[in-house]
Amino acid sequence: MRFIAHSLFGVLLALLLASCNVHVSGGGQKYVGAGVTFLVPMQTSNVINGTEGIKYESKTLTAETDGKTLTVNGKSYGAVHAGDTVDLTTPGIVKVNGVVREENVEAAKQDHEVAEQNPESVEKIRKAAEQGDAASQITLGKMYESGQGVTQDNAEAAKWYGKAAETLRKAAEQGDAGSQYNLGVMYESGLGVKRNDTEAAKWYRKAAEQGNAVAQANLGTLYYKGQGVKQNYAKVVMWYRKAAEQGNAIGQDSLGSLYYSGLGVKRDDVEAVKWYRLAAEQGYPVAQCNLANMYSAGRGVAKDDAEAVKWYRKAADQGYQPALQMFRMMEMARDGLNDEKK
Repeated sequence: MRFIAHSLFGVLLALLLASCNVHVSGGGQKYVGAGVTFLVPMQTSNVINGTEGIKYESKTLTAETDGKTLTVNGKSYGAVHAGDTVDLTTPGIVKVNGVVREENVEAAKQDHEVAEQNPESVEKIRKAAEQGDAASQITLGKMYESGQGVTQDNAEAAKWYGKAAETLRKAAEQGDAGSQYNLGVMYESGLGVKRNDTEAAKWYRKAAEQGNAVAQANLGTLYYKGQGVKQNYAKVVMWYRKAAEQGNAIGQDSLGSLYYSGLGVKRDDVEAVKWYRLAAEQGYPVAQCNLANMYSAGRGVAKDDAEAVKWYRKAADQGYQPALQMFRMMEMARDGLNDEKK
């Protein structure tokens, strides 16, 4: 029976090993303060939230808002308001109402007047939106979509999302890389515009060519999927590498996966481990799981079950399910071996 159990474990291990090489975000927890919602990774954390705002702290992430401004890992990401949802579940990426926001890009660097006033005032948010502030236009769209502070109205929500897209378009056409990237996100998601992968690729490319690392990673993914562009693995490698070399965790992990599979590059487990490790050390759970796989299989690095367990645990602590499954399986295997020694 012990032989059968160990054989079954081997089969399950083989089935699960490849599961980390998928770029999905783990589950999350939700906290609300000052009308703002934080979506954060499933991990051990300290949280203070209430009418005055939210303060969140974990091993890999700190974030806070007073209902007016947003700070993540000590960096300012601009204004937020009641009704906004801040998604922090993907390491290295900050989304406000579904739109990626970066430090020092147009949406983040505008400390617009409404942020200095009562965030619960719909009319003040509306005034800023009517004056052409993209962040306020998205906020107002979100409020109409959810019915928070206003009567729920999908047509009004679509109207304000559309205005936000046009505001971003004006800045994008003037060469602002952050606006180009965010406009690409809106086209890819269909927020405020009709979904159009070709347009998404167009705007990602413009931002990517200016060195926007997140746009470079997203453009690499579009080339990988053949989504909005003709599938081209050479360009997949090129754009992921550009993002990776700027320290973008998704680009690093994706480049590692290309070396792991030999897709677009010569297969090289040592290079795969190198890029997985860089992303894993930034707290990206998919990369942590991939690095654990390499230690578990002894690919590109000496086989080391203790290191594998360490990295599976780190990813599992963020709620990443494939890593949690692998961690539990390795713990079961270890317990079985300990029983045999008794």
